Parts: sequence; C-alpha cells; structure tokens
Amino acid sequence: MNLKPLLPLLSCLVFAVHAEDITFVNHDGFLSVGTGAERTASIALVDMDGDGDLDALVANGRHWAEQNYLYLNDGHGAFKSGRPVGEWMDASYAMAAADFNGDGRMDIAVANDKVPNRLLFGNANGGFDAAGGFGDPALASRSVSAVDIDADGDVDLVVANRFGPNEIAFNDGTGGFDRVTRFGDAKGPTIQAHVADIDGDGRLDLATAERGAPGRVYLNDGHGGFGAGLVFGDGDEDTRAVASGDMDGDGHLDLVTGSLGTGTTIHYGNGRGGFTRRRVLSTDHATGSVAIADFNRDGRLDVVEGNSEQVNVVHLSRDDGGYREMPLRPDLAEDTYHVACGDLDGDGRPDIVESNSGEANLYHLVRAN
Repeated sequence: MNLKPLLPLLSCLVFAVHAEDITFVNHDGFLSVGTGAERTASIALVDMDGDGDLDALVANGRHWAEQNYLYLNDGHGAFKSGRPVGEWMDASYAMAAADFNGDGRMDIAVANDKVPNRLLFGNANGGFDAAGGFGDPALASRSVSAVDIDADGDVDLVVANRFGPNEIAFNDGTGGFDRVTRFGDAKGPTIQAHVADIDGDGRLDLATAERGAPGRVYLNDGHGGFGAGLVFGDGDEDTRAVASGDMDGDGHLDLVTGSLGTGTTIHYGNGRGGFTRRRVLSTDHATGSVAIADFNRDGRLDVVEGNSEQVNVVHLSRDDGGYREMPLRPDLAEDTYHVACGDLDGDGRPDIVESNSGEANLYHLVRAN
C-alpha cells in the first residue's frame, strides 16, 4: 500500500490533538481588572456592550458594603475603562447578566448577603437603572445564574443561599421575578448552584456545592420541579464550588468540586445523574473555586483552582489520563474566592481571571511558547 498520499492527512490529524506548550502571562501583576483591593467575591465575564469581547462584572463586599463595578474590555484583553454598577454599595457575592426585560440591552442581577438582591436594567446611556429585586431579601445569597431554566424563552435566575433554601426566580417575560420556587434544605449550607444538563435529557439540572454537607444533584422533571436531590461527595468536605464538563470523554457530564478541606475532586457521571467514581486532583490545596477549559488545545478539559492563601494552579490533562500541575504565579499566595475562564484577547485560547479578597483581581493570558 502506498502511504505517501496519506502522510499529509495523518500529519494534520496528529497536529490537531497535540497539546500546546503554554505559559500563563500576567506581567508581574500588570494585568489586573481595576487597581483596587476590595473584598471581591466573584467576577462574571460577559459581553456587556455588544462589541464582541468579554467584559468583567466585579462583585465586591461579601459581608460588608462595597461598590460593584463593570470594566470594559478594549478588545485586546485590557480593562482600561469602567463604571460603578448601581448607586448603592452592597454586601455582594455574585452578579449575572442577560437581557431580562427584552429591550435589547444587557441587565444585571446582583446576589447579596442578607440584604435585598438587586435588579438593574440597562439604559440607553450605557448605565443601569434600579429595577427592584428578586428572591427573599433576608437570605444570605452566595451565587446567581442567569439561564432559561423552564425553556419558555426568557431568562430566569437560580440563586444559591447559605443558611436557607435555594431559589429559582422565574421571569415573567418583562423582567419581573415574582414567581419563586425553592429547592434544597430549609437551612442548607449551599455556596453555589451550578446549572447544566447532567443526565443528558435536554433539560437543565442543578448541582450544588455544600459547605460541610454532601453535594446535591437536582434533576429537572420537565414541569418546573427538581425533587429532593441526589447526593454526591462526602459530608465532611468544606466544598465551595462546583463546575461541569466531560472530563474523561465518555459522553457523560462529570462534576468537578473545590473544597477548602480536600482540594479538587472529579466526580465521574454515569449519564443518569449519579456519580460512582471519583478522582482527587489535589489534597493539600484549600480550594475555593474551580473552572474548566481546554487551555492547551489538546481536546481534553483542564481544571483551574482558585485557592485560599495558596498558589493558584492549573491541572493540565495528560495523554495517560492523569494531570500535570502548573502554577499561575508561583510567587503569589492570595485569598482567591473565584476563578473564571474566557477568551479575553480574542486569540482563541481561554484565559483566566482571579477574584481576590484584599488584593488586586489578576488575570492571566494563555500564550503558546
């Protein structure tokens, strides 16, 4: 058999799955979202001004009143302009954005700690007007996701509450969220509610990170109900974060959790909402946040950890199914509450943003060596 005609094709196929040798570039702290040292709890990467790049919504305060901000991407991965979000300072943990009222402008939902969660509708001047709230104002909200959970064509809000039940606030089509259903325990320790189709039936399900309790998976019954929840993980883990992706390439969605006590764990899904296998990526890291992306473009998903008073690291997947640990900044051990991934500079590679408490919020551009 003459293999010469096949050699160029084979060469292309090998190249397509070859992992890039990458570097995480921060330029010694020059790349930061703003210059402040607020108590930042999270940063959401969203195209807020419709120019095709990812902007940064910075949620500040946690238990204390601080100002939230929107920083605009200049299209090259720099955040050189911004504005406050709203007139009030709040104890904020998270923000999510979408066009809630259907006017073509991006709106913002702010999840706060035991003060009312706020809605802000975008106006014609690029600013945001107060538009009421959502959920129970007495609850300690920790995360919010903007997603069409009931598949009716508008964007709803999924809220994780610590010390109380979690909430789904359904959009009435005009940006009103008066209809609310609850899920989880009445005094549950939920830190994050992650939205994904976990059992592959085409409906969005919920997975929670629980502080001091096993995680839960709530499967969507197609009628707005989520049941009692399926347990995964252990009860003694101080879990703060959960993300999802097909980590082993078997076609089933897996969950990745971050814990202050036990580091990062992959929980392998069986395609029906259950998790029977697990893999621990780190045990000596106090992990407060995790995010998933293919950083080196080898077709496999990698994991980035945001750690508490420790170096933040990326776990790069290997050909043998294992992972290679790579630090973001070996010289820094900051109190990172949240990590997010997105292509900030438009080069096709996902970059990493850190939300740091009491330090600048750094970001790292992924570069091929």
